[in-house]
Amino acid sequence: MPENLLILHPAEPYTCISEVEILEALREIGLADDEFEWQEERHFRPGERYLQLITFLGCSPVVSLGEPGVTGDEFAHLAIEVKDDHPVLMAGSNIKQPRCPKCRERVTSVQENSNWQCPACAHETTTECLDWRQSAGFGRIFVKIWGVFEGEAVPSDELLRRLGAIADTPWKYFYLRR
Repeated sequence: MPENLLILHPAEPYTCISEVEILEALREIGLADDEFEWQEERHFRPGERYLQLITFLGCSPVVSLGEPGVTGDEFAHLAIEVKDDHPVLMAGSNIKQPRCPKCRERVTSVQENSNWQCPACAHETTTECLDWRQSAGFGRIFVKIWGVFEGEAVPSDELLRRLGAIADTPWKYFYLRR
C-alpha cells in the first residue's frame, strides 16, 4: 500500500538540531503526543492541536486518526529523522523535475550535492537550492507526517514559525509518496 506524507524541513539544508529539541517543540505546540513503535521505528501519535497545526484543504478531506495495525498504513502519525553527516535528498515516486530558482527553466540533469549552472540564464547554485516544486527536499532534519496526500494539507504558519524559532532558520515542506 502506498504511503503519503507531508514532510517539513529547514530551508537551510545544513541546519542540524537534535531530535530531542524538535520533539520537545512539537509536544509543546501540541502537534506530537505519545510515542509508539511502527515498522521498527519510533513514531508519535498526533497531539491535541494536530488539526489546528496541519491545515487540511478542500471541503471534505480524509483524516484518519486511527491506530497502527487497525486502520491500515494511512493513519495520521509523525516521525523525526535526523541525518548526522550531510544533507540528503529526500524524494518519493511523485518527484517532479526541479526548476532554476532564477528563471524557472526546467532542470533536465542534476547530481545530488553538486554545483549547478542553468543553461538558460547561467545562474549558478547548488542542487540543494533548486526549486523542487514541493516534491522533494534537501536537509539533515525531517519531520515526517503520515496520512497526508499531496496538496491535501499544509503546515500552519504557527507551526512553521515555531520550528523556525528552534532552528534559527525558516522551514519548508513537500509531499512524498512511496
